[in-house]
Amino acid sequence: MRTPTRAQSFDQPSSYTPRSHPVRYGYPPHKEAWSETNSVRSPTPNQSFDGPPRLKTSQSTTTLQRVKGAFENRYGQSPSLPPGSPPLQSSYTPFDLGLRRPLARKFDPQRQLLRLLIKGFTRWILTILIIVATVVTVWAYSHRKVLDGRDKRVFSALTTGLLLVLNINVQSSFKQAAIFMRWKIISNRRQTLRELDLTLGVDSMARVLKLAWVARAKPLMVLLCMAWLMLNISMFVLVAVVQLTYSMEDSLGTLVTNGPVRIVKMDHYYPKNNSADIPSLGAEQSAAHTYGYISSSYVQGNASDFERLRGEGISQLAEFISFNMVDHWAYLYFDSNPTTHATFYTSRTVNATWLCAGYDVVQGGDGSTVDITYLDGGVRQPFTVGETGPGATTYMTETEEVCGPRCSRVWTFQTEIAQSGVKPTLYDCNVTVSQVSNAYLPEHGIPDLQARIAAGSIGLEGFQHQNTTKQWVRYRDNDWWAASQTNSAQDVGWLIGQYAIGTIGVAQEQNPTAIVEGQLAVRGTSLVVRWKYFLLILFALGAVQLIIFVFAVLFSNSVVVKDDSRLAIARLLRPIVDRLGSAGCVLDGEDISKTLRAEVVYGVRESGGWHHLDVGPDILPLKVFDSFPAGWYDGESERDEGQGGEWTTSASVSALKPVGSETASMDGWDDGYGYQRRRERATKWKTE
Repeated sequence: MRTPTRAQSFDQPSSYTPRSHPVRYGYPPHKEAWSETNSVRSPTPNQSFDGPPRLKTSQSTTTLQRVKGAFENRYGQSPSLPPGSPPLQSSYTPFDLGLRRPLARKFDPQRQLLRLLIKGFTRWILTILIIVATVVTVWAYSHRKVLDGRDKRVFSALTTGLLLVLNINVQSSFKQAAIFMRWKIISNRRQTLRELDLTLGVDSMARVLKLAWVARAKPLMVLLCMAWLMLNISMFVLVAVVQLTYSMEDSLGTLVTNGPVRIVKMDHYYPKNNSADIPSLGAEQSAAHTYGYISSSYVQGNASDFERLRGEGISQLAEFISFNMVDHWAYLYFDSNPTTHATFYTSRTVNATWLCAGYDVVQGGDGSTVDITYLDGGVRQPFTVGETGPGATTYMTETEEVCGPRCSRVWTFQTEIAQSGVKPTLYDCNVTVSQVSNAYLPEHGIPDLQARIAAGSIGLEGFQHQNTTKQWVRYRDNDWWAASQTNSAQDVGWLIGQYAIGTIGVAQEQNPTAIVEGQLAVRGTSLVVRWKYFLLILFALGAVQLIIFVFAVLFSNSVVVKDDSRLAIARLLRPIVDRLGSAGCVLDGEDISKTLRAEVVYGVRESGGWHHLDVGPDILPLKVFDSFPAGWYDGESERDEGQGGEWTTSASVSALKPVGSETASMDGWDDGYGYQRRRERATKWKTE
């Protein structure tokens, strides 16, 4: 056993065999003894060794001599390695034949088609789910009449997140389609190593752009690259344009929040909106009558309007003065913002109900006298009308409390109108104004006196007559409030109830206001969606993704679509980079391409029914409608049967012939490290 000196570091005995060793700078951590009689490196007494089997002596000697000769020819001197230094590149013997056989795989185009379709459909279904979630989210928020700041933030977060995930998924699907199609592309045309390197990275837009520049001498390749770039950019733009199909705009209503709010004072009926002095009872009665009379010029809503506005709780303007609920009349309160003056309907309501009875007038029904007689259950009863006239309707209101603290008794005398067929009738009605429901402040309520005034306001004029507790008002037969248009006691009660609620409604606009802490009306926003364009863009996104991935699968299925694994691709490209030996470990792809100048094709080599995937210059490009043969790949060949892991070079080249290689040329190309070089290439290399 002897240890080589530094001068002997390269001129070692023929029995020296390189071993794999971790790459280190400087010397190994221990000395090693070399055997002159065999290729096994003997450990020192304090060292144990366990590693892969040796390469054969003949192979190691040939390799060292070849590398040494090439180095001396190029640099004029022999390389010098530190004493005891291991090789700078790991070297392993191939698996035994028994271990290599299970690595064979059968290529079945039908199974590959199913596998690729499953991958593509998985991403497409995810896109559909994201689109559905986006549509549901936008639909839900667009049906909300008003959105506050929190609602807008949540909506923005949801839609931004969904569209971001949608964009990522669509782009990921496009990258997957590019990964599928690259194998077909590199099998259909001869490419330089630089073009091959960039084509294998077409899942990156930067590499696609670089490929278009590198292959600028090939118009078809440039056109394909630019088309793919434009398609990807258009998908980015489509996803971005989705957000332009909807917008946040000022709502037609307002939003309710806590804060100072302006409400109407209902402790009195104030003439001329003057709250400086407390009005007299007569003044309040006269004002209430006036308010009720002019309420006929306002818009009346119905039950559906009432439920809609109360359900929303918002409105830009107070649309209705009262609501006809068929069996009663209702008023829906609205408040306003003291700063912006925006108004909104609240949940506070007040109702007017009635209970009426009608009696036939048997004497004085023509309106010629104030003393009349009516029948009550067949008994003649006298009654004095305050004021009457032919065709007139007279409402008489009891000013004292006779039917309840919030109720007024109203008598109605309708004179005879012969030409219209209206019979003289006396109606007796008890009209009641309810408490304000959903009131949470004392200022929201209506006192009992003001409620009773409103209930009987149709017959109040503000002047109290002597020797009577009644006040009365006479209406012509063509007046809106005349009872000549009615045919029953219920209709008369309905008319008096409308007048009572109209009084309260107009008072809400005429009475002075006060600012209290309550529910503040602020202007909100609503989501406006242009559904036609919104749905069209989302449909286009899903449709384009489906078309692209289906085309990519059908286009690529005629060749073996390798897994997108760095190890799998490295295995395929090994014969190319093996020419570098242990050199070029820090070279980039462009440097390697410039060093190994060749145009290669991805294809299949065949031997006895077995196939082998390879990339080489002697492989003919695959025609568009041709396909790789189905069957087993990477099976046994003559080179696999070499003993001790040797690769018999003469047999390997003849055993694995490229498909259609009878006319293919391999001039200027080395099949790879460990293969028999072509005679022409070997001669040229030696001369250099």
